[in-house]
Amino acid sequence: MANDNKVRNKYLFKNTAIFAVGNFASKFISFFLVPLYTNCLMAAEYGTVDLLYTLCNFLVPLFTLNIVEAVLRFSLDKNANEKKIIRIAVDMILPLVLIGALSIPILGMFDNYRNYVFYFYVYMVTHGLAQIFLVALKGQEKLKKYAFGNVLHTLFIAVFNIAFLLWMKMGIEGYFLAYILANIIVTLYAIVNCHLVRNLKGSTFDKKLFGKMVKYSAVLMPTSFMWWIMNFLDRVMITSMIGVGESGIYAVSYKLPTILATLSSVFIQAWLFSAIKNDKTEGNTKYTNQVFRAMTLVLATMSIVMLIFIKEFFKVYVGAEYYIAWEYVSVLMIGHIFLTLSTFISTSYNVNKDSKGFLYSAAVGALVNLVLNAILIPTIGVQGAAIATTISYMAVFSYRLYDTRKYLKIRLTLRFFITILSVAMTACSLFIDGEVWGKALQLLSVIIFVGVNYRKGCLRLGARRVLRKI
Repeated sequence: MANDNKVRNKYLFKNTAIFAVGNFASKFISFFLVPLYTNCLMAAEYGTVDLLYTLCNFLVPLFTLNIVEAVLRFSLDKNANEKKIIRIAVDMILPLVLIGALSIPILGMFDNYRNYVFYFYVYMVTHGLAQIFLVALKGQEKLKKYAFGNVLHTLFIAVFNIAFLLWMKMGIEGYFLAYILANIIVTLYAIVNCHLVRNLKGSTFDKKLFGKMVKYSAVLMPTSFMWWIMNFLDRVMITSMIGVGESGIYAVSYKLPTILATLSSVFIQAWLFSAIKNDKTEGNTKYTNQVFRAMTLVLATMSIVMLIFIKEFFKVYVGAEYYIAWEYVSVLMIGHIFLTLSTFISTSYNVNKDSKGFLYSAAVGALVNLVLNAILIPTIGVQGAAIATTISYMAVFSYRLYDTRKYLKIRLTLRFFITILSVAMTACSLFIDGEVWGKALQLLSVIIFVGVNYRKGCLRLGARRVLRKI
C-alpha cells in the first residue's frame, strides 16, 4: 500500500509540476494585465468585453457539441485511437465556422455590441481552434508541450494588448485583436506539435466512435449552459438592473478568486490523470480523502492571507474606479473554495464517464443562482450577485458530495467546517466599522484556523525551540 501511494504521488506530483509551470506562468502574466485593462478601459468598456468574452466561452462548446471534453477524456483511455479522435475533432471546426456566423446579425441588434460583432466572431472561431488543438496535445499526454502552449498563448496576449491598448489606444477593438492574433499563433503551434497532418493522413471518420464521443460530450452541453448561468447571467442582470459600469467592476472582482481556482486547477488537471489511471485500485477512497483534506487546507490558507491584505492590495492593483470591487471579492472567495472542491469531487464523473452527474449538479447550481439573483440584486445590488454565486457554488458542492458516494465517499470532518468558518470570519471582519474590532476578529479567525489545522506543527516547533535553549 505504501509503495502504491509513493507511485501515485510521484505520478501526481510530476504532472502537477508540469501543469504548474504552464499555468503559473500564464496566469502570472494574466494577473498583471488587469491593471492595464482597468487603466486603459473604462468600467463600461471592460463590462462590455467581459460579457462578450464570457459569451464566447458559452457558444464555442455549443457550436462544436462540446467535443473538446470528449477529445480529452477518450484520448486518456487505454488503446485510444489517436488518429480517429483528432479526425473527429477537426471535423467539428466547420460547424463552429458556419453556425458561429449567426452571432453577427444577432449581436448587431444590440447597440452596445454592434461595433464589435466581426471582432467577436473571429475571436470565437480562433478561440475554438486553439482549444481543440491544445486539448489534442493534452490528450496525447504531451503535457510539457501543452503547458508551453498555454504560456505562449498568454505571453502573446500580453504583448499584443500592450501594443494595441497602451501604445495605439485602440480600446475594445485592440483587446479583441490581441486575443485573435494570440489564438492564431497558439493554434499553429499546437497543430505542428500534435502532428495534425500525419494523424489525418489516411484516417477515416469513425461514426461509431463519433457517436460515443458525442453521447458523452453532448450531455455536457447543458452543463455548460448551467455554468454560463452561474458565471454570466449575474453580470447580464447587473447590466440590465444597475448598469454596464457596475458589471465591469463586478468582473474585476472575479479576478482574485479566479486565481485561487486557477492555482487549484493546476493540481486538479494532474489529479484527473492520476484518478483515471488508479481507478479501482486498493485504498483509492482513503487516498482521495487525504488529498481532499490537504487541498481544503491549502485553499483556506490562501484565502485567509488574500482577504487580510485585499483592501491595501486593491489600492495599487486596480484603477480608482474599480476599488470597490474588494467588497465582492470577500464573498466570492468563499464561493470559489466550494467551486474548487466540487471540481475536485467531480473527477469521479470523468473517471466513470458520468456526464449526467455534471448536468444534474450544474442544474442545481444554476437554479439556485437564478432565483437568488432575481431576489438579491434588486434588493442589495451587486453584492447580491456575489452572494447568489457563492451559495450556488455551495449547492453544487453539496450535490456532488452526495451524488459521487456511489463511486467513492468523501468524508467531511469537524475540522473542515471550522476551517470554512475561519475563512468566513476573516471575510466578515473586512466590513466591520472601526479598524480595531475588524482586526480583532481577523486575529481570532487566524487563531482558530491555526489552532485547528497547524496545532501539531506549532507544538513541534515550540518544543524544538525549548530543547535548543536547554
